[in-house]
Amino acid sequence: LHKKKSEKESKSNREIITASYQVLRSCDDEVKNSILVVSRILNHTYTNFFKEKHKELKLLRKESKKLTKEIKKIREEIPNTLKKFEESDLESGHHYVQVVTYMVEMCNSLTHVVQPAFNHLDNNHAFDKEQSGSLMEFNAQTKIFFDYLIDLLKRRKYDQLDELVLRRDKMITLINDILYNRVKIIKKTQKGVKVSVTYIEMLSETKNLLLDVVHLVKADIKLLEYLVTEENSDEVSTQ
Repeated sequence: LHKKKSEKESKSNREIITASYQVLRSCDDEVKNSILVVSRILNHTYTNFFKEKHKELKLLRKESKKLTKEIKKIREEIPNTLKKFEESDLESGHHYVQVVTYMVEMCNSLTHVVQPAFNHLDNNHAFDKEQSGSLMEFNAQTKIFFDYLIDLLKRRKYDQLDELVLRRDKMITLINDILYNRVKIIKKTQKGVKVSVTYIEMLSETKNLLLDVVHLVKADIKLLEYLVTEENSDEVSTQ
């Protein structure tokens, strides 16, 4: 009886550990997927805004709202999800909560980039392309940033985190330069106020998005460190 009781308790503990591991593995997959989607939507938003493609921006707005809704649903399920964790797994549960929180923030920032772009075209506001060259170059640099970030996550290149932070800071400096020049244009020409407000909204939220996504990556790396430990433990126990 004692043996059966011990086996039952051991099985129950393994199931709990497996459940928490699966939650974290699923969360890591969701992080990679959401960053991929955010990167694509962000890039296409700027591209279609410059090309004044209202229909495409409407679809992107719908897609960004859908993604935000999906991630917020995960956040709402956090209390139930944490019940799958043992007390010894509280640290990994904390990392899980952080990851989900930063995913929500990232998606909110994305929505606030797409929405003003859509609103500008939807309201048929005047459009000037005085900064189109620098903004298109910024969009290209943003794609390069996200490509680097996604590769870092896929290959688990945690030692390149400092480089990622440096790249983010360069992107933020670039945003600040574009915003400064936009203010100079407003003062000099006294026109293009509507599009200037739209540029400022989009770029300011892109800055927030870049900050959010690096916070997300840092939290996800902590989560991944736990997963690697669990995977190594499984290999040892199997041997």
